[in-house]
Amino acid sequence: NVTSTGGGTGSGSTPVLDETAISYLMQSQGLDYEKARSRVGVVAALPKPQEGSTVQENTRQFLNAFVDSTTGKSKGHSPLVFIDNSRASAFLPKQISISEVNSSINRIVMGLFDVFNTVSVRKSNIYTFDPKDYSGILGSGIITFGASELRKIESDIDIARQIKANLTNTLLVDKLEVGTGTHAGLLL
Repeated sequence: NVTSTGGGTGSGSTPVLDETAISYLMQSQGLDYEKARSRVGVVAALPKPQEGSTVQENTRQFLNAFVDSTTGKSKGHSPLVFIDNSRASAFLPKQISISEVNSSINRIVMGLFDVFNTVSVRKSNIYTFDPKDYSGILGSGIITFGASELRKIESDIDIARQIKANLTNTLLVDKLEVGTGTHAGLLL
């Protein structure tokens, strides 16, 4: 499910759509509720702070429904991906019109997602990121992903620093707590 957390229609319909998907998985694949829920993913766009109090309240309610406030982890949906619209908008060229911002952000994020989907199923003599690895990442709860050009690499430490900088300062979220992660994937 792909939704905006701030709108009444998007954030309000997400639980209904999720329950429909969960019921389908339970009936068609014989999964119990928790296993089915763990296979239903959500991509949720977070509104900009200036979008008003109603939008912010809708977002708070959405987060309460999907994220455990004590642990900061998904309440069962996986993957759970958040797109910070303020952050993502900052990455866009200034000449993009307001009407093109959301579609541009969606295209970029889904393009990144497509890269991982495509690479994980591509046949290769060197299997370093296969569907099982990818499934483990997708099933790990709240996830983020990104792409970055590695520059000025003179040692392994340079690679590690650039990867960490990319993970902690991504298009999707700002200042991600890398130490709380349980899974990781890297494509070079």
